[in-house]
Amino acid sequence: MKKILFVAVLFLAAGCGGNSNLNNAPATTSISDMEIKVAPESIRVGMEAGLFVKVTLSTGEQIENLTRSFEDPDGGGELPIEWTSSNEAVAHIDEDSKLVSVSPGSVTITAYLMGKSQSKTVRIFDAYSSITPSADESVAEEETGGEPTEPPAIGEDTPCTGHAAAVVSFSPGTGSGYGMDSLPGIVMGPPHGAGNVRGSTHVLSLGRLGEIVLDLGDCALVDGPGADLIVFENAFFISGDPENPYAELGVVGVSEDGVDFVEFACSADDFPYTGCAGWNPVYSSTSNRISPFDIANAGGDHFDLADLDIGVAHYIKIRDAGTEGFGTSVGFDLDAISVVHGVRETH
Repeated sequence: MKKILFVAVLFLAAGCGGNSNLNNAPATTSISDMEIKVAPESIRVGMEAGLFVKVTLSTGEQIENLTRSFEDPDGGGELPIEWTSSNEAVAHIDEDSKLVSVSPGSVTITAYLMGKSQSKTVRIFDAYSSITPSADESVAEEETGGEPTEPPAIGEDTPCTGHAAAVVSFSPGTGSGYGMDSLPGIVMGPPHGAGNVRGSTHVLSLGRLGEIVLDLGDCALVDGPGADLIVFENAFFISGDPENPYAELGVVGVSEDGVDFVEFACSADDFPYTGCAGWNPVYSSTSNRISPFDIANAGGDHFDLADLDIGVAHYIKIRDAGTEGFGTSVGFDLDAISVVHGVRETH
């Protein structure tokens, strides 16, 4: 009798254990990698940015553009994505999983999903105060007679001039590499022109079909009389012939939000390369008295917002037009950009 009872207990125990394993089976699929995307990656006070997660499952499958939830691959239903901000005084996350900027500074955004977490740091620009000039900018203002920009008057949009404030993204193309070790500083501040007989070496090579997105910080590009933006490459005249430039062409685009860009029409097939960047020599330099905002004398390639019927832009994108090159300096070589007509916006 005791033997029969003992066997029955074992059977019940085994049965209970078996049902428990079936009802609470551990997940067989996990996340092997996780990536956060912020669009745009750098924003100014008062703007919002979308937050997205890309996951790579243990099965190798990749799923992109997740925002608030994720369908459990093991049939467990919707799994929420939890977002946190390291400093809600700088930026917080709303119910739609958007990053809402509050004040200038840097904030770290973290996403949690299926026991995994990933973080990304985002810079928030102050739209109301001037950016401290770099060493190169200070030298340029002193040597060229350029006037430093002043903080805006309260309640007024104040005219300004400026250069790139940050690199939002850089997607190097084939044959890039030159200047990458000096990012982001190498594309900040004024140009380092070498005239029309040789090109400057103070450049970042984008590579074939590579592209870079620049944030203008608190000096937004606006439409003024004539050219509003100058893009400086390192073009020069072959054998001194102005109709035979050594051209590595780039297509220039502008954007208000850093997501949707409108490009200037670039005639890259034959000289003159109207609407393209990368074919006019650069004369302005930190070593001479030519202002980087002097349309008539600075050199570089000029762009007018009136050609696009756009009133304001906070971001500039330059992409290589497919120019061949050699070594690690293939494609468009970016030296600097100058905002000739800009405003510091008040809201």
